[in-house]
Amino acid sequence: MKSGASDERSLAQPSLFGSGSHEDGSVSAEFAIALPAVVLMLAVLLGLATFGTTQIGVEDAARGAARELARGESAETAISAARRRAGEDVIVSFSPRSEGFTEVTLEKPVRVLGVLAIEQHHRAQATVRVEGD
Repeated sequence: MKSGASDERSLAQPSLFGSGSHEDGSVSAEFAIALPAVVLMLAVLLGLATFGTTQIGVEDAARGAARELARGESAETAISAARRRAGEDVIVSFSPRSEGFTEVTLEKPVRVLGVLAIEQHHRAQATVRVEGD
């Protein structure tokens, strides 16, 4: 009879590998459901960070191109400075304004969340007084 009591006691103790109930694996299932949402959120945050960083770069490039013009450099030098800062795909345009001022406009296509292919354009402007005009 002693052996029967020890069998009952071993059945009542929980196992190290789960309780044997119907909830086994539920944590794995919940993790499998939550993981794509976490990955998607990280991708969105990374895409927004890249989007913001690109805008700052385009604004910096517009200021740089305007500085080149203000120092009396040629338009080609200003375009080269803008492309060095913002990338080769930036579109640079100059618009003369009154009293010797020139407006530099940069436009750069940006792909938001590269996977979804949402096209946006960053635009930055800087106005500067050009020497010699």
